[in-house]
Amino acid sequence: MTSSSISRRATLGVLGAGSALAFAGCASRVQPLSADASASYRADYSGEVTFNSYDTSAGEYVRATRTQRAKNVPKPVKTAMMTEKSSAGLYSLFGFLGAAFTYGIMTNDFSPFKEITFVGGINGAEAFEESSVKELENMWFEDPKMTFTLKDPTPTQNGDVYTWAATTTFSTGNFVVYEGTAVDIPSEANKDVHDGEFKARYNNGRWLLIDIPTNTDLSSSFGSAGNLSA
Repeated sequence: MTSSSISRRATLGVLGAGSALAFAGCASRVQPLSADASASYRADYSGEVTFNSYDTSAGEYVRATRTQRAKNVPKPVKTAMMTEKSSAGLYSLFGFLGAAFTYGIMTNDFSPFKEITFVGGINGAEAFEESSVKELENMWFEDPKMTFTLKDPTPTQNGDVYTWAATTTFSTGNFVVYEGTAVDIPSEANKDVHDGEFKARYNNGRWLLIDIPTNTDLSSSFGSAGNLSA
């Protein structure tokens, strides 16, 4: 198996999550937060999304090598902001999503996704249980990372659906270990970039993700975007 084929399979498998995980016209902007809602509110959220809430109690982080997986990977922790109906709330959710993808790719533990709800009321952890992640049990990358870059200062709103244009970047590092064999990944194959949109709806105190900027349509995987009452 070539390095490029491994990289492509892993990228498609994780970004699309085996088709399970793979979000306008005259639109208004999301209303600003109230003064006491969040000290982190700002008018412009464009740029690479950052996330800084992690559980590091496992110990000192040890990077992956060609002979062993990364150890004591910091685990993303849900923030209160993620459930807030605001630009800041969506931004925090996107940051957690990227961190959860990265953590899952590094550890094959996708439990943080239980904090994220997708269309049809399905949480991300359930989605990964239905998808093919077995491949990750016998492989790891040098330095995988999932990031999102928002193109606009705030999302647009059309009815009850919020849309935010973004770019997804998944990078792997310089090598992958597959079934005990380390393979170098050429620079032209160690990064996957996809432009698209986040789409979300707020319901019952939480955000429901309708679509994310990958090559997989969540609506076709989890059900109609118009049926998000769960």
